[in-house]
Amino acid sequence: MKNSVLLILVLLSHCLIARQSGELHNYSGKSKEIYPSPDICFQLGFAPDTVAEKTISSIMEQIGLKPNFLLRQCDHYNGAAALTISDPSIKYARYIVYDSQFLSRLSNNAETDWAAVSVFAHEVAHHLYGHTYNSANKNHEFELRCDRFSGFALQKLGATLEQALAGMNAYGYKEETSTHPAIHKRLEAIREGWQDANQLAAKFRQDAKEADYQTIAKKWFLQAYNLNGETKKIYLQKIALYTSAINIKEDYWIAYRNRAKYFNKLKQYSLALEDADQVIAINPTYWNAYAEKGAAHFGLEEYEEALEAFSKAIEGRQRPHANDYAARGWIYHRKGNRKAAKKDLEKAIELRPGWQDAINKLKVIRRGK
Repeated sequence: MKNSVLLILVLLSHCLIARQSGELHNYSGKSKEIYPSPDICFQLGFAPDTVAEKTISSIMEQIGLKPNFLLRQCDHYNGAAALTISDPSIKYARYIVYDSQFLSRLSNNAETDWAAVSVFAHEVAHHLYGHTYNSANKNHEFELRCDRFSGFALQKLGATLEQALAGMNAYGYKEETSTHPAIHKRLEAIREGWQDANQLAAKFRQDAKEADYQTIAKKWFLQAYNLNGETKKIYLQKIALYTSAINIKEDYWIAYRNRAKYFNKLKQYSLALEDADQVIAINPTYWNAYAEKGAAHFGLEEYEEALEAFSKAIEGRQRPHANDYAARGWIYHRKGNRKAAKKDLEKAIELRPGWQDAINKLKVIRRGK
């Protein structure tokens, strides 16, 4: 993050209901006197940097909420606080105040900007939980809840576990105080929150992957598969639908093969070849892909490669396909090998009696044309 962010995201953790006088507990648990209300930071009149507001919003977005509190700079305060102001002369009740100068020290000591974000998330949690309205005799419990939220929020924002723990490692107290738990308890709370978010994210990724295949990707695939017609327009529509399925599920090898088929029909042989190779890379025993690869090479007049591809399909299949033999036979014909061509075309007709296209090609070969 840039230095401007460093001057914004420091928020040491504590909560209270601000009255005419009171006690404030910072992130480490050390106490200091708070300015008497309504004179807190000159009646909370110093607006924050816009980056700070965006950072708050980014944390709130992780739970689908918008901030219902204001952020105010409070220079020379040497900390930050979540406040609920009860003084009627101050229009807005809920605030987070912070000393911008403290942020540099926080980030430098922790050696990561995530430390500041961590305590900021902690401070936000005090408002989310409503701790500033009712904190009597529950300081330790409340602090651990907010530490846990901090870990959770940072994982969702992209921080590693080490980064999520950095702020507490830099500023937590070894022994508990009257307001804050000992550092080992707080570190454990942050760790639990981060791990909860990490496990939840992994579950969502897996669920999304399965759902994408079962619902979205398969939906596009079936729409393409069930689209009838033998026109250029239909071929283009099929290709677009198979592409949508592939965009959802990158390893959808059957969709690649089917798209290759229609690329071949449109004489887009290079694209068909790319898709066929993609299928073979994912599933090297899907023999239909070799047939599409052979057809693409044939269209590109790469006859040796075409022969190799169709031969692999013929050798690999448990049940022979007439199309493979007819195609390979015609390639042999193009290469001038009439004997091999005749043999393959006869095999194709044997497998599919009455196949007129193969019969016509065999007549051409027998006439020596």
